[in-house]
Amino acid sequence: MKTKTYGSIKYSTVGAPASVLAGGICENYNYKKQVQTTEVQGEDGALVAAVLHGEKGEISFSVTPAGSVTALVARAGAELTVTGISTGKVIVHQASAKWQRGNPMTMDIAASHYGAISETAVGSITPEALALSQTEAALVLPTGKVWFGTNGITGAVEGIVQSVSLSESVQIAEEEDNTGAIVALAVHSYKATASMEILTSVALSEITLGGTLDIFGSFNITSADEKFSKNGVHTISVEGILIPGVTA
Repeated sequence: MKTKTYGSIKYSTVGAPASVLAGGICENYNYKKQVQTTEVQGEDGALVAAVLHGEKGEISFSVTPAGSVTALVARAGAELTVTGISTGKVIVHQASAKWQRGNPMTMDIAASHYGAISETAVGSITPEALALSQTEAALVLPTGKVWFGTNGITGAVEGIVQSVSLSESVQIAEEEDNTGAIVALAVHSYKATASMEILTSVALSEITLGGTLDIFGSFNITSADEKFSKNGVHTISVEGILIPGVTA
């Protein structure tokens, strides 16, 4: 750590669990401990009780991975082992990557910590094989330090790729026992989504809904829009969805 501190503080993200989980440069890390609140209303409309139940932790973090990264640093539906968490299970429910022209690529993870879950999972979630790769030389030295901008990504139409996002998610069904503790889970409904914005002179009519959006995988296009702005540039934005085993 090349920082000098005074007093009982921790500075920056050095030592944050995210650096252990994902490698690369930890941009931020947050753990929020919370319970659900069920409010009970009396006959006169006043609240007469509040039941606290379903305690869990919500984890989120962002990292800038090395430019040589070939996959999302954590996958939706996966279990994570987090420094400082010794009980229960930590389940990733969303993972994403974001590229933007003029900035390093970043990846974001959102997960839930269920302290009362100890059983080994039965069955599995198999995420789509989204293989990340740069097709052009790095714009930064040393090579591979970061993935800069949208370098190496081909646009949905001819033009300059302004931004790209790739995300995958699962849903988690939670079951509580009579004490209000979450004691069982069902992790299901995996899907991946992608979006791209292009600076272009091409017309929106060139995009076909239901067609293919190639962003390290074949996504079915679900929406497309174009924007004009005074003293600005014309852009087309495209969104798509990918569900393993399901085709248009």
